Amino acid sequence: MKLKSIALATLIATTASVSAVEISDDITARYWNVEGKTKAQINERVAFLMKAAFPRTSQERMSDLAVRAKYKDAIVMDTLTTGAVNFPTGLTAPRYNEMMNFSYDYGYTYLSTTLSNGTDKDFNQTIERLKETDAANQAERRILVKSVDDIYQAKVEGRGAYDYHLQGAAQVETMEQLEQLNELGLNRVNFAYNTRNQYADGISTNMTDDDQGLSDKGIALVKKMNELGIIVDCSHSSDQTCIDAAKVSTKPVILSHTNPRALMNIRRNASDEAIEAVAASGGLACNNMVGGFLNDDFDASPKRVAESVQYVAELVGKEHTCMGVDYVHNMEDALHWIVRTPEKFPVEEGYGSISSVGVPADIWAVVAILEERYDWTETEIRGFLGLNYIRVMSEVMNEKGEVFVKANHNH
Repeated sequence: MKLKSIALATLIATTASVSAVEISDDITARYWNVEGKTKAQINERVAFLMKAAFPRTSQERMSDLAVRAKYKDAIVMDTLTTGAVNFPTGLTAPRYNEMMNFSYDYGYTYLSTTLSNGTDKDFNQTIERLKETDAANQAERRILVKSVDDIYQAKVEGRGAYDYHLQGAAQVETMEQLEQLNELGLNRVNFAYNTRNQYADGISTNMTDDDQGLSDKGIALVKKMNELGIIVDCSHSSDQTCIDAAKVSTKPVILSHTNPRALMNIRRNASDEAIEAVAASGGLACNNMVGGFLNDDFDASPKRVAESVQYVAELVGKEHTCMGVDYVHNMEDALHWIVRTPEKFPVEEGYGSISSVGVPADIWAVVAILEERYDWTETEIRGFLGLNYIRVMSEVMNEKGEVFVKANHNH
């Protein structure tokens, strides 16, 4: 059966169950009602969620060693590693470094880390977090990415490459502030984290009649990002925002960590139309590894992640695929924040629900399945792992590093 047929069947099956979910007071329910609950009950819920979170063991990952060895020279990029030092989940500098090194140790070359999800009280808080995070990175001798060449330098030297992104830009009030962040390593910006702000609609307006897309300020922001060489992202923004951004931008636009709504019918995911608009701009639709966003089984096993990647490949082409794992290293702390804040993280959209979660290491099992089940070639895999994103970065950054890339890394 073609995957699109599977997707249609899944869409029919999930439309009713996901759009009208039952939020229960039962601590073991998939969708749990936090209203009126005690601290002890919340702790019990989080402990229950943690037991379900990580389905694969380190022993199982030993079976991934052969495919990892095959691609040991590949550029491997994660477009979404969640958090920076003093992120609201309580990510300390030591835990931040643990998170980064976990991915680097499993073969990643480059990580884009979330500087803010738009919930900072003001711009100064974002700047302070960036400076503290950069101090942690520099202490580890990682390479801050200002051009594509920096990524290849990191690969050659065996060092980690990193930069920053915003998952929501509400606290950025002027173009001068955007320039300041860009100078300090911010290379990608999403407009709105789930809810409408001055720039655009968030996912809260998806599947409604009130999706207004980009505002005039949002259009101006896109144009400034194009000028500065900042990648336009619309993962937590609405479908219409994605479509508008793809039309306005003169450079490729991406969805950095979003799955197809056709496979999981929630507002958090992107419609086919939004994915197609992003791809038409030359951009990418990067899948994540969060079970609650992947399918109605809330299953983040490599098989189901690969299924989601394959859906995007069939819809718009393998050259428009990549991976934004959406990994949260301090998962227990993050779950406390998510469960206690349903207004920011709606439970009916998969937040704080019983769900398995993939980790960066699982990329190699996903690659094996793409090769074995879906017949991806080595060239296509290398694109998915990182070269597709390298292409977008080169175009957005005004071809910085392009000569080096073409001369030395033309897999």
